[in-house]
Amino acid sequence: MPEQQYGKRTCLQCGHEFEASYPAQLTCSEKCALERRREQGRQSDALSRARNKNLLTSLDEAWAELEWLNCRYEARRGETGALMMAMCAAHALEMKKLKAELDALRPASAEPAPAEEKAPASAAVIDTSDWDFCKRMNLRARHLPCGEREECQGCERIRPLVLEPGDKVCAKCKQVFTPKAPAQKYCSKSCQVEAARVKCKK
Repeated sequence: MPEQQYGKRTCLQCGHEFEASYPAQLTCSEKCALERRREQGRQSDALSRARNKNLLTSLDEAWAELEWLNCRYEARRGETGALMMAMCAAHALEMKKLKAELDALRPASAEPAPAEEKAPASAAVIDTSDWDFCKRMNLRARHLPCGEREECQGCERIRPLVLEPGDKVCAKCKQVFTPKAPAQKYCSKSCQVEAARVKCKK
C-alpha cells in the first residue's frame, strides 16, 4: 500500500519545503521539531520572567506607597496627641482659675456651719414572748414559714438537697426536676425566659 502524502509544507523551524507524512506535521524532521520545542520553551520562560518582573515592580510600588501612608499616619497621630495634651492642660488651668475666682467671691458667712450631733434615739422595745421559735434554726419570728407543726420537713437552707439519679435543680427557681435533654438547665420555659431577661438587664 503506497504511503499517503499530505502535500508540500514549509518547515516552521528551518523554512525548507518538505512532503508531510501526517496531518499535523509542522517540521521537516525530528531535529527541527526538537529545536522548535526548545525555542518555544525559551520564549515561554522569557514571558514568565517578564510577568514576574512586572509583578515585583508593582508590589514594590505598592509597598512604598503603604510606607508613605504609614509615615503620614504616625506624624498626624503625634500631632494629635500633642494637641490633646495641650488642650487638657489649658482646660485644667482654666478650671483652676475659675475655682480660685469663685472661692474669692464666696462670702465667709456662706460656709456651712458644722452640724450638731444628735443623740442616738433609744431603740424601741419589742415584746417577742408570743412569737414562734424554731429550735432547728434558733430563730424567733412573728410567723415562721413552718412553725412547729408535725408536717414540717425542715428548712431548705440547712437541710442537704438529695437528688434522684437523672434529676437536676432548676437554675432559676431551684426546684428539682427531671430533664428531657442532657443540656436542659431550667424546669420550664417560663424559668428560661425569666433567666434570659435577668441576664439581658445585667
